[in-house]
Amino acid sequence: YHGKTGIVWNVTPRGLGLIVNKVVGTRTLRKRICVRFEHVRKSRCREAFQNKLKAYREFVARKKAGKTEAVTRRSPRAGGIVRPKTIEKLTKRPSDFDAFLVY
Repeated sequence: YHGKTGIVWNVTPRGLGLIVNKVVGTRTLRKRICVRFEHVRKSRCREAFQNKLKAYREFVARKKAGKTEAVTRRSPRAGGIVRPKTIEKLTKRPSDFDAFLVY
C-alpha cells in the first residue's frame, strides 16, 4: 500500500486486511485497509538484522574456538589529539564590559 509496512489482521480468499500507520496532521492513526494479494509483498526490513545476528554468532563461535577476531568496521583515517604549540590564556579586561555600560 504505497510502500508502507503493515500488519496482517485479516485474510480473505482474494486479499488481505492490513493495519498501516497514516500521518494525519500531528497524529499517527492506525488504519485498517483491505488490499488484493497482487499488491502485497513480504517486508525485507528484518533481513539486515538477521544477517548481523548471524555474523555475530559466527564471531562468538570463532572467539570461543580461540581463532583470531574478525575485522571490525573502522574508519580508514587514524585518530589523534591536536595539541597547539602555544596556548593563549584569555583573561577578562575592563574594556570587555564597555558594551554593557548605560550612557
